[in-house]
Amino acid sequence: MKNSPTICIIGAGIGGVTLARTLQQRGIPYHLFEQAPQFGEVGAGIQMTPNAVKVLEQLKLGDELREVGFLPEAMVGRDWHSGKELFHTPLKGVCPSLYGANFYHVHRADLHAILTEGLSKDCITFNTRCVAIDWDQEKPVARFDDGSSFEADIVLANP
Repeated sequence: MKNSPTICIIGAGIGGVTLARTLQQRGIPYHLFEQAPQFGEVGAGIQMTPNAVKVLEQLKLGDELREVGFLPEAMVGRDWHSGKELFHTPLKGVCPSLYGANFYHVHRADLHAILTEGLSKDCITFNTRCVAIDWDQEKPVARFDDGSSFEADIVLANP
């Protein structure tokens, strides 16, 4: 019997690459499948709440996040018509004391790049789109548009 399950990850978005990095860090076998031809710069700015920042810190990516991220002073909501301030929520300096981590703004492509840095190329297949997940002998099997398949103990996909 194997010590660790083999995990198949469908999709190399933020969630998929975060999972791949977590598994790799812990020595758990995985294979990541992505329909794009390579990792690329796509997306816009995103907000990283303290809970998400704690995950990156556990992955030893805190320094990298600090290099690409921005610490906003506050979150401000305004009336769309008058511009009158409706609320003002302080963030910088407050989040670490309340939640144990900062609140960042970061470009999605920058976050994706730090998550994919160091992923084993042997564990990634590009240009492959998953078309079905079936069961074969009580194990899930991911089936791809090129006719190939991958049997694993666990298949994780974002429909």
